[in-house]
Formats: sequence, C-alpha cells, structure tokens
Amino acid sequence: MQSSSKLAQNINGHTYFAEVTVALKKKPCEALQIDFDEVNAVDWRNAAAFGIEYAWNQIGGPFRTLGMNVKVMRIHGFPTDTTPIMVAYVAADATWKLANIEPQSRPTLDDLGEGIFFPR
Repeated sequence: MQSSSKLAQNINGHTYFAEVTVALKKKPCEALQIDFDEVNAVDWRNAAAFGIEYAWNQIGGPFRTLGMNVKVMRIHGFPTDTTPIMVAYVAADATWKLANIEPQSRPTLDDLGEGIFFPR
C-alpha cells in the first residue's frame, strides 16, 4: 500500500514544490520504523523522517498500538524550489493518507510563503 503527497504552489512570485511517496511495509514492528529507498529517496531524508514522526505523533488507534513500518519510496524536489520544511510537510500528509487518518490539526503554510507551522 502506497500514498503520495505533493505541494506545488506559487506564492508572491516564488514557486514551492515537494513530493513524497511512502509505503506501509508488511513487516510488523513495535513502534515507528522508517526506511528509505536507496535510489529514489536520497535527498532530504531528515526532513522526511521529521514529517513522518510528526504524523505518527498525531495518530492514535491501531497504528499507535501495533506500530508502523514506513518506507519512503520517493522524495522529489528541486534545489531552487524545495526546502526541508516542505518535504516534512508533504511527508506528514502522505503518512496520514497511508494510515487513512485525518489528524485533529495539520501544519499550515502561511499566506506569505515564509513558513510552514506545525501545531503541537
């Protein structure tokens, strides 16, 4: 089972882009485990891991009890249009889609394009 999320926006003349694809691995685990594809998920790994961990902390129910083994299949971005925080944002969203969960609060992109805010 796979899920993708993408951010592609133009705010105040600046383009923002990031795309992350994650998969739920069948191997059981007791907590959250994150692996990365060695070819298609090389850059921005720490950012993707942050986003997945953030999403995990917002998830309750069976995933929280049984654990979740996520493999980041692909991270796509451009050096001029992609920042680590954008990758974290879409990684969190892809994780929620993968778990079929709608979190109580989501990160938001401010209207000026100056930041993404991750509520606790």
